[in-house]
Amino acid sequence: MLKDYQIIDADGHVNEPIDMWEKYLEPAFKSYAPYRYQPSQKDGVVKIDIFSPPTKYMRVEGETIYNKISDAVWAEGIKVAIRNKA
Repeated sequence: MLKDYQIIDADGHVNEPIDMWEKYLEPAFKSYAPYRYQPSQKDGVVKIDIFSPPTKYMRVEGETIYNKISDAVWAEGIKVAIRNKA
């Protein structure tokens, strides 16, 4: 049935090479870059720490957005921490 169709999954993910961030990201933003964390020889995890420190100043076109972001997207405690600083 799908023989003649070319399908692109809209939920496809791309994993950039982890060293890309170190090589090309402006120095002012490197503290927010994903990084590799390897607690043991067999485990390896890429961590992304974009909400540290939490900020009440997250805006899109000048409008504060932190209070409109779904609870499902936040790590536990982050949204509360931002609200407490507001």
